[in-house]
Amino acid sequence: MFLMLAALLVTAYTKMNVILKHLSNCRSVQVRAPTFGMGPVGRLLLLSEVIGILRNADYYLKHGNADPNDLKNFPPNLKRLLFLQYNIVLLLLIAMFILFGAGCYLGWIE
Repeated sequence: MFLMLAALLVTAYTKMNVILKHLSNCRSVQVRAPTFGMGPVGRLLLLSEVIGILRNADYYLKHGNADPNDLKNFPPNLKRLLFLQYNIVLLLLIAMFILFGAGCYLGWIE
C-alpha cells in the first residue's frame, strides 16, 4: 500500500501539469486546482478527483461539472495509468480488509 501511495505521488508530481492542461474546462478541476499548490496531500486530492471524473464521466457530464471535449481528448495512456493505479489500490484495500477479518477470526488479532 505504501508503494502504491508512492506511485500515486510520483504520478501527481510528474503528470499533474499534463492532466490540468487536458482538463482545463472541467469545473470540478477548476474548483479544486488551488489545492495543487498545497503539497503532497493537495496533489493526491486533486488526482483522486481527476480519477473520479474519468471513471464516472456520465455523472459529471450530467451535472455539468465536466467538459465532454476535455474527456474525449484526454490522453488514453495516461487514463490507462490512472485506472491501473486506482484498481491496484482498490485490490490492496480489499486484501487488507480480508486479511484483517481472517486475522480476527483465526485469533491472530485480538
